[in-house]
Amino acid sequence: MNEIILSVKDLNLDFVIDNKKVRILNNICFDIRKGSVVGIVGESGSGKTQTMMSILGLLPKNAIVSGEIFYNDIDLLKLSENEINKYRWNNISIAFQDSMTALNPYLTIKEQLIEPLLIHKHLGYDEAVKKALDMLDAVQISDAKKRINFYPHEFSGGMRQRVMIAMALICEPEILIADELTTALDVTVKAQIIKLLKELQEKLHMSILFITHDLGILSKIANEIIVMYCGHIMEHNTANGIFNNPTHPYTNGLLASIPKLNDDVEELPFIPGEPPRLDSIMEGCPFASRCLYATERCRNEKPTQKITNNHVVSCFNF
Repeated sequence: MNEIILSVKDLNLDFVIDNKKVRILNNICFDIRKGSVVGIVGESGSGKTQTMMSILGLLPKNAIVSGEIFYNDIDLLKLSENEINKYRWNNISIAFQDSMTALNPYLTIKEQLIEPLLIHKHLGYDEAVKKALDMLDAVQISDAKKRINFYPHEFSGGMRQRVMIAMALICEPEILIADELTTALDVTVKAQIIKLLKELQEKLHMSILFITHDLGILSKIANEIIVMYCGHIMEHNTANGIFNNPTHPYTNGLLASIPKLNDDVEELPFIPGEPPRLDSIMEGCPFASRCLYATERCRNEKPTQKITNNHVVSCFNF
């Protein structure tokens, strides 16, 4: 897992809203290595999904993006729409959070599964259908020959997520982006989806960028974890380092908020306050207003990233 296949360097993203620039991402840097699982965790609005959209070139027209995103020495940010479209699905694919809206309700599962094969792999119709059936078997959908002709609404939520994963992996990409893939699923189905992803990752030798707000999920699948807040990377370390030796106050707050089965408490721990508005000017650390350890320096000066043995943390007082 030493070979880097995707490298994000100094990624900045602004949206122009009412002739005003709003900073969404600030100097995002990380690498994805071949065969590894990198998790991105943070509250809603932390920039997780916009990071993913930047990688795939799916930003709206009012977006201004800078930096570099190298996929096998090719800077994806410099590609035209037609050029980057050759990499989507074929090399870097995505499984979306809400399969009911991501899947086309007017097309059968078969039509949606074979389309990437016809476009990217240039397979014949019969060969594409056979590949689609094999992939449905791989994601453990029983009676695939019958169900491939179903429409999305004829599947349960868990089965639709399996179809979404099958569609994302149909071209056997090197990188799968899983965007909140287990949200809104019950605990049993979550466990099944995570187990399935781990099995498919080993079988296909792919890398996964797993976006979630659930640290518990990442404990079961991630090799590295990136903790994001207000478009900044607060901490980046191995999964073991994040869970056993967290150093940023925000990381500690997220970990403390995870319910413990053996705790008899009337009120769950939580991080007080709420994230600041992205259109407000943040001179200092974006977490300062909610941090128990914030000093005057934290409120007035933005901390630089400290890197020790590949452990990254953005904090003056860690």
